[in-house]
Formats: sequence, structure tokens, C-alpha cells
Amino acid sequence: MYTSRDKFMRNIPTKNEALAKNLILDELFDLSLYKVFHKTASDPFRKILEELIPVETRHYRFWEDFFQIKIERLNLGRRLKLGLIALVSRLFGEKSMYLIL
Repeated sequence: MYTSRDKFMRNIPTKNEALAKNLILDELFDLSLYKVFHKTASDPFRKILEELIPVETRHYRFWEDFFQIKIERLNLGRRLKLGLIALVSRLFGEKSMYLIL
């Protein structure tokens, strides 16, 4: 028995599939960013990130399940962006993390 989501996914145009992948990658990027910040953040900010990481994990998994597309790794552009942001946050400290978010 098909659900309405199954029917939607069978009819998803290629353009919308690209949008779906971008949405999932954006959620994965946000999750990865929170994890990177969590490694170096001080206590008050770290606790906030500990609350945000499970929420972002649920968002990421929801969209993967909704679109039935599994993406385990960021694409090259997002990996480079994440690396640059991580470098900036290490150089300029926690204040830069607040500005980035």
C-alpha cells in the first residue's frame, strides 16, 4: 500500500530531486557545523550545542526519510566551507562562532 509520500516521490521531477538533495546537504552541513563548534566551545555555548545537535540530527534524518535519499557525506564545496569556518572559529575564538551562527 502506497502512502501519499510514496506517490509524491515516484513523481518527483529531476529538478525537485536536486532541491531535495540540497535540502538534505544543508541539514547535514548544519549538523556538522554544530559538531565542529562543540569540540572547542566553552561550557555555556557547549551546552546549547549539545541541545541543538540532536534536534539537527532529527531534521537531517527526517528529510532523508521523507525524500528517500540517503546522503552520508557533504559534497566538496560544503566540506571546504566547513573547513574554512572551522579555521576561522579556531583563529578568532568563540565570538566568531556566535557571528557565524
